[in-house]
Amino acid sequence: MPLVTVTAPTHPAQYRLLSAVADAVAQALALGDGDVLATWVAASAVVASGASPERRAPEGSAPDAAPAGAWPIVSLHGGDRGPVAVDAACAAAEQAVRDWAHRNAIELEGVWTEWLTPRPPR
Repeated sequence: MPLVTVTAPTHPAQYRLLSAVADAVAQALALGDGDVLATWVAASAVVASGASPERRAPEGSAPDAAPAGAWPIVSLHGGDRGPVAVDAACAAAEQAVRDWAHRNAIELEGVWTEWLTPRPPR
């Protein structure tokens, strides 16, 4: 059973995104209802590297450097299903995020997708 983790800033329609991603991954892997789980991890802030120490904001205050654009991270956790299935699942998850962002007028700089397999038993 794949588990999908979406890391992105909190959004009122995040449950719709989770459903869309879970459904897209299930379809790409020919799985049924309830066979893919999705969870949201809220990213409270995103900044780009390169801010000098003088420009970094003190703890608890707003940064003076411009925040980075949106880069949702979609991590798919599951067993080895082969490169074709893994690529299809990652592409489906990415497209679900892009479609959701478009419907919600969110500009994305990109979507990071990855497939993570569990550690082998010891």
